[in-house]
Amino acid sequence: MRFGYNPSTITGIQVESQNQSLGQNDFSRTGIQILRDYSFVTTLTSTLSSHSVNEARFNFGERRATFSYTARRSSVRLGNSLR
Repeated sequence: MRFGYNPSTITGIQVESQNQSLGQNDFSRTGIQILRDYSFVTTLTSTLSSHSVNEARFNFGERRATFSYTARRSSVRLGNSLR
């Protein structure tokens, strides 16, 4: 029996938004891709006689993928703070 789990998170992906092409929104908007891979395998092997072997195998795999974006706020303040 074997179980596998492979998590992956990728940040900083360029996102097209507001009908703009790639590169126009690089600073303010980046994408996040989250992948989760699951796998499970089990095997049963039986010896029926000296000349025959029987094997049964079950395999299951699943990938969960989500994609979202983060909108960063600007850290620059405009205006007159002197009074």
